[in-house]
Amino acid sequence: MKKFLCIGISFIILTMLAACGNPFLPKEKEFCNDVKTGAGINAHVPQILTQPRSAVYRVFDLAEFLTVGAYICEKCCGGNLTYQWYSNSIDSNEDGELIEGETNVSFRPNLDFGTFYYYVIITNTITNNGDGGNKTAVVKSNTAQIIANFTGLLYMPPEPDLLPGQTATVTFFTNGGAEIPAELVIFGEMVTRPSDPVRNGFVFDYWYQSDGTPYYFETPVVKNITLRARWVSQADITAMAAKDFVWVSGGTFKMGQNGDGTANNVTPIHDVTLTGYWMSKYQVTQDKWFEVMGTNPSYFHGGTDREPADGEVQGRRPVERINWYDAIEFCNRLSIKEGLTPAYEIERPLGAGWTTDYTLWGPKPTGSSTNNWDRARIVPSSEGYRLPTGAQWEYAAKGGQKSKGYIYSGSDDIDEVAWYTNNSSIDGTSANRRTREVGLLLPNELEIYDMSGNVWGWCFDGWGGYSAVAKIDPAVGFAGVDRLIRGGSWLDTASNTRSVDRDVIYASYWGSFIGLRLARP
Repeated sequence: MKKFLCIGISFIILTMLAACGNPFLPKEKEFCNDVKTGAGINAHVPQILTQPRSAVYRVFDLAEFLTVGAYICEKCCGGNLTYQWYSNSIDSNEDGELIEGETNVSFRPNLDFGTFYYYVIITNTITNNGDGGNKTAVVKSNTAQIIANFTGLLYMPPEPDLLPGQTATVTFFTNGGAEIPAELVIFGEMVTRPSDPVRNGFVFDYWYQSDGTPYYFETPVVKNITLRARWVSQADITAMAAKDFVWVSGGTFKMGQNGDGTANNVTPIHDVTLTGYWMSKYQVTQDKWFEVMGTNPSYFHGGTDREPADGEVQGRRPVERINWYDAIEFCNRLSIKEGLTPAYEIERPLGAGWTTDYTLWGPKPTGSSTNNWDRARIVPSSEGYRLPTGAQWEYAAKGGQKSKGYIYSGSDDIDEVAWYTNNSSIDGTSANRRTREVGLLLPNELEIYDMSGNVWGWCFDGWGGYSAVAKIDPAVGFAGVDRLIRGGSWLDTASNTRSVDRDVIYASYWGSFIGLRLARP
């Protein structure tokens, strides 16, 4: 906010200097065609130095401010500049819709899905100009095109190279694996996903397009394409297993479908295709948190009335009472500790540039307030630890490509896989419900534990409504101060521990039922 306050002050000063004669303004900008005439002074048309800029975002990201810079030329004898922003559905600064309350030099648009255009009308007003009235002159800025979409939003099919009735060739490049013959596909039909290839010393991940995005096999084929196999070495799988991580192969699943889809779905159910990633087998434990952060904020710290159940290890209970900001700081700290490129970067206070150094991020927000922390973003190509997206979380909870369609993560019998309100007590009484050591119940199809129950897990996403449109690697970025949590907890009912269930809470909240689980690309 201070950054933009400074911008506003700068433009006010610029305008004042222009009115009084400013040697720093370029002479070629003095385009006034209204000068002092008769008994009064005509208002001069404001001159625009900087136009609002076009940009592309993902839906629910935080848009940058659109800003205009204007001044009154040196021949002017005063005046007052006012601003009014407008939106339009076409690329025109005519007949737009007035945006109530947006009357400053800067304006931050909401990012609804689609393409929108914005412009500002700047008015210069001279009051009591000597002939008994006011004089005004206006200028319109150029339009700024703002596009907001979902990452990999379908349908934006490729431009056809073929005509209806013609045949396309789909080539499978196995990248060292057993050869798979090309498939001939009639224009507009879908290619059949082949059986996974085999390669000695590697595990097959998924099929990817030439631009690196995972292929959605429900896409109509309209041109010749090459799909490339991606592999994960057995050596990497063994090394990551030692860190308690499992590989989640890429693929498509039906997000929002509860079990077999017959009831209690989160609608609309939609296809989501994900790039493969690593997921931690366990929720982050109190021991791990202390190792990285040097503190243990947990309510269930092992003291009086907060002891672990008989035979359970205190340090193996999940860390809790951590907020979303704590979680992303932990991710970067752990990445740095292990020599990995940190995943998160945040713009330093007062616009001092983006950095992965958590010591420069400034104070964390409290309550429902918001600041630069809420604009945390992923560093492209970074390899460090991070929170899973909501889609990654649900896909892994359902067992990825090994899914058997369970309601809970790993079973239709909740007591086999989840600590929740009915079984988390150490003596059968509700007063003694609590967190339990991780990994004691059955894992899911991917050998991941406690994705249902014990503690909720923070996700990177903000809250976003579902749509029926198929998506590739979706993530809801900035959405105010709210962030997604998944999985349910020791305190929750069975419904909250379903793999499809989700909730949202402001990012600064902490409680004895919220922890975290880690992912890596």
